[in-house]
Amino acid sequence: MTGGFTELYRQLEPVIGDLERERREVASRLVLFGAVTVLAAVLLVALVPAVRDPSLLGFVAFAGIAALGVAHGALTRRYRARFKNELVRRLVQHLGPGLEYHPEAGVGYGSYRSSQLFPREPDRYKEEDLIAGRIGQTRLKVSEVHSEYKTESTDSKGRRTTHWHTIFRGLFFVLDFPKPFRGTTLVLPDNGDGAFLNFLERFSSRGQLVKLEDPEFEHYFVTYASDQVEARYLLSTSLMQRLVNFRKAFKRPLYLAFSGGNFYLALSTPKNFFEPRIFQPLRLEDLVDYLTDLRFVLSVVDELNLNTRIWGA
Repeated sequence: MTGGFTELYRQLEPVIGDLERERREVASRLVLFGAVTVLAAVLLVALVPAVRDPSLLGFVAFAGIAALGVAHGALTRRYRARFKNELVRRLVQHLGPGLEYHPEAGVGYGSYRSSQLFPREPDRYKEEDLIAGRIGQTRLKVSEVHSEYKTESTDSKGRRTTHWHTIFRGLFFVLDFPKPFRGTTLVLPDNGDGAFLNFLERFSSRGQLVKLEDPEFEHYFVTYASDQVEARYLLSTSLMQRLVNFRKAFKRPLYLAFSGGNFYLALSTPKNFFEPRIFQPLRLEDLVDYLTDLRFVLSVVDELNLNTRIWGA
């Protein structure tokens, strides 16, 4: 990490001022479009009696919401891109000179599937905000990932409805690991801790169930492996303790995979990192918040001691 926060803010002040002017303009346009949309809907209902039919009222409401959604995306696209490319990228480079930031990219669907952490094939997959590079001796890729599957239901009138269900939403990491390995070891949230692994998933063909001699670790996690000896070699006493400490601090489900020579880590969180707020001024405190989020993301390398290249660490 280079430079102090005061110097960073001084460098970014012109960028922040320019972004704030654009944000106010975008917010004003959104408010105006919203007011026009609501007024048009009210006039339509007032002047066209047929529209007062409940089914048509629902259609009008749906059309209005859809129009607002399209307008929001169109009006905020340029500001969002500038915010990420001109501000977030500079913050990433401030914290890690060896890191790159690509707001429209992700770790890749191949990495997500190769981890074997989430066996269900998603029907919809989205990723963004890729940070890639090196921290110390550890190569890293991390991005936000949201995978979903869909189901359909039919009501008594024969109307079909599509429902979307989250498989995983959060931060997905691909990292170097200081020990070599050949097999596959999966460390999953234990459903006794309230995570959402269901009965069938826990006892599916993920390998052998590994019983480890750390009751606190086993309280939070359940481990499967293709090779029990290798799993114990990878999950040293110190690593298990670090994982427990990280899980306690994070307070949300945590997944790990040693698979295909890569180390994968998935942190489940509904938070959408590094997104600009359209209807709030861009303040100094916001810059601190974004830096805090970035530090949390990048802290994984230090929290798990991945830069230590000594076996058994």
